[in-house]
Amino acid sequence: MKIIGVEVIGLSALADGAAPDSGFESCVVEVHTDAGLSGIAESASATPLVRAAIEGEAGSRTYPGLAALVMGRDPLDPEALWQRMYRATAFVGRRGAVLHGISAIDMALWDIRGRAEGVTVAELLGGARRARLRAYATVWPT
Repeated sequence: MKIIGVEVIGLSALADGAAPDSGFESCVVEVHTDAGLSGIAESASATPLVRAAIEGEAGSRTYPGLAALVMGRDPLDPEALWQRMYRATAFVGRRGAVLHGISAIDMALWDIRGRAEGVTVAELLGGARRARLRAYATVWPT
């Protein structure tokens, strides 16, 4: 299985008559694979900033963007891909939107792995820590 795409989807909400800075802005990152599985994650950050970190500047040799770093790679090894993204961002900075982009892709990769193995991400990470959480843990439909 290989990663074939990373999509950044903006979310925003502003109540009628509300001040422009009182709204909600976030984004969803979806990682697609050639096996038809996709993983979804949310980043509570400004969409244009996360999009810039993930997509990078077309043709940039210095910083190709996070998506370019994971394209064609195995999505079932999120630890290795996290290391790859983290190391590649040494010169552009590992704060703010760049770290939000890394985190969103990482969460989406764990989602893919859970779907592929038919277990929850909580189970992949060692299981629920409290009994009440186990009752709500379900496998997302594929």
